[in-house]
Amino acid sequence: MHLSVFLGPISTRAADDPAVVDLCLTQAVEVARAGAAMVTFGEQHYSGYEPYCNPFLAAARVAGDLGETWVGTTIVPLTFHNPLRLAEDSSVTDLLLRGRFVMGMSMGRGGPVPDYRNHGLQPSQRTEAFASRLEVLTSALAHEPGDPELVVDTPFDKGVLTGRLAPASWRAGGPQLAIGTNTPATIHQAAERGWPLFLGPCLLAHAARDLATHRQRMADSGFGAAHVESAARLSLVTRNVVVADTDDEAWELAERTMGRAFWMDRSLDSRTMRQMAEEDLSAVDPERLGLPVPGPKKDPFIANSIFAQSWLFVGAPDTVARQLKEYEAAGIEHVNVRTTVGMYDPELMTRMHRLLVDEVFPQVGVRPFPALTTDEVRPAYRSA
Repeated sequence: MHLSVFLGPISTRAADDPAVVDLCLTQAVEVARAGAAMVTFGEQHYSGYEPYCNPFLAAARVAGDLGETWVGTTIVPLTFHNPLRLAEDSSVTDLLLRGRFVMGMSMGRGGPVPDYRNHGLQPSQRTEAFASRLEVLTSALAHEPGDPELVVDTPFDKGVLTGRLAPASWRAGGPQLAIGTNTPATIHQAAERGWPLFLGPCLLAHAARDLATHRQRMADSGFGAAHVESAARLSLVTRNVVVADTDDEAWELAERTMGRAFWMDRSLDSRTMRQMAEEDLSAVDPERLGLPVPGPKKDPFIANSIFAQSWLFVGAPDTVARQLKEYEAAGIEHVNVRTTVGMYDPELMTRMHRLLVDEVFPQVGVRPFPALTTDEVRPAYRSA
C-alpha cells in the first residue's frame, strides 16, 4: 500500500522550536529513503502546533533530498490565504518538486485558536470565503500569457494578474489540488472536479465508504479510468500512530500523549483509551456515528469511543501493521500516518519513528507513487 507520513508535533516553548522543526525535516528525509509515497506538512497558526507554520517553506527545504517521494499539504486553510499569492507559492513548490506535489486545502479550522479573527474573518464566512478564493486560485493557475487580465474584485480579495503566473508549475495544468474534508457535500465537489480527497480521522467503515463514493462519483462525472485511478491513489485518510515494543506500552503512551486531547470529554468517562478503542459501536445509531466529535449534545461515552477508533493506530509494530492492512483490505490504498503525536518529546518521537520505519514499513510493503507521465509534465519542461 501507499503510506504517507505527516510531520506535525507541538512545541510549547521557543527554546524547543529549532529542534522541533529540525526533527520534522530529518524525519521527512528518512521516511522518503525508506520508501514512503509522500511526506505531508500542515499549516497552523498561533498555537505551537506544526511550528514550521508554512508547509511551502518546509517543502522547499527538503525538496532536493526526497528522491521520488512526494510532498503533500495536510492542510492549507485556503480561507486564510490571498489566492494570488497562494497560486505563486504552490507553483514554485510544484516546480521545485518536479510535479511531485499535491496541495490539500480546507475551509479552515475551528477549535481553541483565534485563526479567523487573526485573518480578519468570522467563522460564519468560511464557506463563502473558501468558494470565492478557490475560484480565484484556480483561475490564476490557469492563466496563460495572452489571456485577458484576471481582475479580482470580491468581498475578500482585490487585485489583478497580467501576463503570466511565474514561475509556471512543473505539472501541466498547475499543481495538483486536493480537498480536505469529511463532509459529504464537499466530498462530492472534490470528486466532480476530479481532485483527490484528503479525509481527516474517521471510523474505518466511513473512510472506506467515503473514498469509494469519491472514486465512483469521479467516474460518474466523466473522468476516465486513468484519471480516476491517479486521483484515488493520491487520496488518503490520516491516522495518528502510537507504536512501542508491546501493545501494553503503546496504550500507556497513548494515554499520555492523546488521553486529554481537546476533542475528548473524560469528566464522567473513567474508561481507558484502550477500552474506548475496543468498544463495540455496531449498535449505535449510524447517524450519531457520522457526526463530528466532540459536540455539546453528544454522549461523551460514544464520542470518546469514536475518537479513539477514528484517530489512533496503537500497538507493537506487528499490531500497527495489522491495523494498516485492515485498511488495505477495506479498499483504502493510501494512509497518512503520524508518529509526532502530542507535545514535543524527542526521545519518544524518535523511538516511534524508528519502529515505524524499521519494523512497520517492511511488514506493510510500502510502495512509492508512480512517476509522472510525459503528458502530466508541462510541455515547456518535457525536454528538461
